[in-house]
Amino acid sequence: MPVIIHSGIPSYPSVAARADLEGRVIVSVWVDKQGLPRQVVIANSTNEIFNDAALEAARQYRFIPAYMNAGPVSVWVSLAFNFRLK
Repeated sequence: MPVIIHSGIPSYPSVAARADLEGRVIVSVWVDKQGLPRQVVIANSTNEIFNDAALEAARQYRFIPAYMNAGPVSVWVSLAFNFRLK
């Protein structure tokens, strides 16, 4: 599996904060052989108001790529973003 070396931090949507909304978004990310996210899609979301923030944060991730048979390979990984008010 790829190893995260840089993670993106999602921005809390201001509309959601004003409405006291919380949520969780699961994002599927296609990590290429260079460890970069090439495709990012929503796998599951408790409230779509958080989707854009989760997608943008996932695009900022960087990885050490997965290896198979002594070479890097592209794989799908899942990332979870929890949006909680403090």
